[in-house]
Amino acid sequence: MSYESADPPREVWDYFFGGAGTEVTMKKNRSDWDAVVLLPRVLRDVAKVDLSVSLLGARVPVPVVVAPMAFLSLLFPQGELVLARAAARHQLSFCLSTRSGVPLEEVARAWHQSCDEATSPTGPRPQLMLQLYVMRDMGITESLLSRAIAAGFDAVVVTVDVPYIGVRRRDRANQLVIPDEFLQANVKEELAQQSDDPLVSFGGGVSSAKYSRLAQNPSMTWETVSKLRDASASLPMVLKGVLDPADMALCGGMNIDGVVVSNHGGRQLDGVISTPRALHAMREVERLPKSLLVDGSIESGSDVLRALGLGAGAVMIGRYFARALAVSGESGLEEAMSLLVEEIRVGMALMGLDRLSDMGSQQIRVPGWF
Repeated sequence: MSYESADPPREVWDYFFGGAGTEVTMKKNRSDWDAVVLLPRVLRDVAKVDLSVSLLGARVPVPVVVAPMAFLSLLFPQGELVLARAAARHQLSFCLSTRSGVPLEEVARAWHQSCDEATSPTGPRPQLMLQLYVMRDMGITESLLSRAIAAGFDAVVVTVDVPYIGVRRRDRANQLVIPDEFLQANVKEELAQQSDDPLVSFGGGVSSAKYSRLAQNPSMTWETVSKLRDASASLPMVLKGVLDPADMALCGGMNIDGVVVSNHGGRQLDGVISTPRALHAMREVERLPKSLLVDGSIESGSDVLRALGLGAGAVMIGRYFARALAVSGESGLEEAMSLLVEEIRVGMALMGLDRLSDMGSQQIRVPGWF
């Protein structure tokens, strides 16, 4: 599998833009965002608008984090580097997947260079995050944490909703195989040395499900999270994949810095609650983490405003950017990022907001949820 421009094969397209099961949850994410109605106020002074928000104890220029996406170099050559540089240029925070096709140190160097060029020394600065899968071998996990700290990452995002990979019918039908040149640059050697699974081969490609089975730790518990919290003491920790208010309350009790309300884009258990509905349900939690994020089919500035009205402080967006990169390459990605930021800015003004912190539940309506 080799290509030089924005022309990913069908099986790669399906991997990124498909979901689990019959894709009910993936579709529900989108339809439920559409159901949230915005209620603008008029005759407000919006000659100047401020898109910055507080995220994990720091000010960021825009309430958008580019979501972590595994095997992104499958979609576009050196996709992680391309996306990181573009995000920095547009003042968007960026979260790199553990399953990157480019080593985290290389992405961090590119990110910091682009960010330094685009960011005012005195203004808010976007954040660089590392998404972390907890491996069966905790030594590999802790090594990734240490490398992230040394490379200058600002936070670690621990994915907690993948004890096993969801059943994705498109991938099975396509018999998707990850070629060796696209395997996980950050942990490939360590996993290869420790593999005693005859189904896992590093000499001719491997299915994403089999590769994940070797790496994932289905025994991960809240105690594991507590140990990781200690190991990453110098970095804020975010948990990604929480949907139940009871789990959110546990996060608040453990002083987790942030949580992403996420159903993995509908790629794990099909039929679960949509992310806008789950976010709306978090209003009943007495003690929320300092930073609350949400993802799942967020594709426009209006969606960002909807998310903030439902209680999020920022959003994660993945497929919107991935689609632009896949269809139109770097120029398409640049256009998509510019458009999104402009939609947020104009949308704020049309809502009567000069700062996003004033966006509240009084400026949205939901269709009788719960």
